[in-house]
Amino acid sequence: MEPQPQRRDLFVLNEFLVFERRLYQFAGFAFGRALKIKTIGYFIALSIFMLIWYHIPILNIPLLILPNAFSYMAPFLGTYLLVDVGTENRPPIKFFKSFCTYHWRKSKRVTYYKGMELGQPQSYGFNGQLTVRERQAAKKKLKPTYRFDGYFTVGERPVKKVNP
Repeated sequence: MEPQPQRRDLFVLNEFLVFERRLYQFAGFAFGRALKIKTIGYFIALSIFMLIWYHIPILNIPLLILPNAFSYMAPFLGTYLLVDVGTENRPPIKFFKSFCTYHWRKSKRVTYYKGMELGQPQSYGFNGQLTVRERQAAKKKLKPTYRFDGYFTVGERPVKKVNP
């Protein structure tokens, strides 16, 4: 009987390569650039939302006041904001949620670290004047002094000897 080889678990990233489906043309009409299927879904959802909002009484008053061009351009603008504006590689809903929670916490003026609130930074003050004194050295060291006798010369003149 042969010994069985040891098994080792290999850890890999799932969905490492994710390809988004794109639409290059529809019914023979070529788009200027490739459109993600997600983009088309956002546009259809926003168009349906605008259509429903337009037909709800009382809530449609802001849409009736604005020019009709706004009702037609809103789905395009919303789709652009959801798809083309950078959201740090997150779905727009999660990005919007983190954006809102960030500003909510910022408005409360609370600092969070690892999900816990940190205390407010405090400033401390002193009354009166502060003075600073230097410590006196226990023993002063004598600084060496040097003295030269005679003249400094450059050239071929003889040098005088210094008597100690």
